[in-house]
Amino acid sequence: MNILIKIISKIRHSIRNRDAADVAGRSIIELDAAPAEDSHLPSIKDEIIALKDRLVRAIQPDKLASELESIDALRDDTYRALFHLIRGYAYHLDAVIKNAAEEVLKVLDKYGLELPQLNYAAQSIEIESLLEDMKQASIITHLESLSGAQGLIDKLEAEQGQFVVAQKAYLDSLGESKMEESATVIKKQLLAVINNKLVMYLNGMMQVTPEPYVELCTKLSIVIDEANELVDMRSNSEDEAATTSNISNN
Repeated sequence: MNILIKIISKIRHSIRNRDAADVAGRSIIELDAAPAEDSHLPSIKDEIIALKDRLVRAIQPDKLASELESIDALRDDTYRALFHLIRGYAYHLDAVIKNAAEEVLKVLDKYGLELPQLNYAAQSIEIESLLEDMKQASIITHLESLSGAQGLIDKLEAEQGQFVVAQKAYLDSLGESKMEESATVIKKQLLAVINNKLVMYLNGMMQVTPEPYVELCTKLSIVIDEANELVDMRSNSEDEAATTSNISNN
């Protein structure tokens, strides 16, 4: 039986750290189907697992920092929405609503619209202080006259809680990452194992005894080709953006 021998490509060295970790994870899954009689692949797989885990730990702070920024943006938007809602009610024609809004606005004015511009720690202190102020009996009574206000306060409190949890996770990850080499260094080590050990070994085995390795090599080739296509696509997009920028500046 003629077997179509598929040469597995090597992973582009310009692949992003997070994408390299993803390729490694998918490769590990495919290696679960390696020929049982092959005694060499398990040691390569173990190397990939160890380096992938180290890479994930090294890039974790960047991921958590991004999540923290997203949650901060949510609480910023909610705070501004609350401020503008109450300020709008202060111009209401209904005297009860207008009076209630003016009383609540006195509390909000203590914090001002500049609150979202504070650093993370200062902003958290101010928001938690505001939330306590909003729980005063007199303020709660006024809020009952202002449709939607309590909902925004509850939303702000929930987002503040999420922020506190996310910030702790981020700070913890910083401490752990200090014990690791940089993500870029680990990525290079990971690519060396995949490209120079796994890929070269499998390509060699496909020349010698291809049948037991066909399915594994086909699937692994797909994983790597998809990753390389993503690298090329991003590179082309960056080139187009650079060209557009140069044209605009000329």
